Amino acid sequence: MLRQFASYWTRCMILKGIINQEKELIYIYGLELFFSTLSSVLSMILISLITNKFLYGILFLFVTVPLKMTANGYHAKTFLKCFLLTNIIFIIYICLISLYPLIHMGYLQVILFIAAIIYIYIKAPVEHPKHKLSKQKREKNRLSAHIILAIDCLAVLVLIINEQQKAAYSFGIAIIIAACIMIIKNKEE
Repeated sequence: MLRQFASYWTRCMILKGIINQEKELIYIYGLELFFSTLSSVLSMILISLITNKFLYGILFLFVTVPLKMTANGYHAKTFLKCFLLTNIIFIIYICLISLYPLIHMGYLQVILFIAAIIYIYIKAPVEHPKHKLSKQKREKNRLSAHIILAIDCLAVLVLIINEQQKAAYSFGIAIIIAACIMIIKNKEE
């Protein structure tokens, strides 16, 4: 269905002279990716609103989307699998946030958080076997992932200093999840 929707919009742009016929497949793929990402983001925002965890949902997106764009990670074989997996991971995150004071992991979370930071720092970016990055793009993504990771760590530190433990906890969980997604991708190869 997503492919049909993207094809329809691409044909409309071709008929209106906005794009060339030769680039039809590129635009179809790009629109599929755009609509898939948009539907995942909207569903996560909806889940956040329904569970009364809107701020934490935005925080999850703030942490994981930039890391996913630069450090990469697991890629599902279809857009539907990607949508479902993304939402399952997000629901797990929301459950962990909802149970915060009960399952505050203390030292275990600190250890996992530090391990996640080290893993992302060393392994970023994880490349998809079908979409190898040029050396220049790999280095650019690596630097970007390191900068984003540093900003995320600084945010956690600021939250802890300002006694915003639940927000710091949620940031940490999101970074751990991002690292786990990268680990899954590495194990897949």
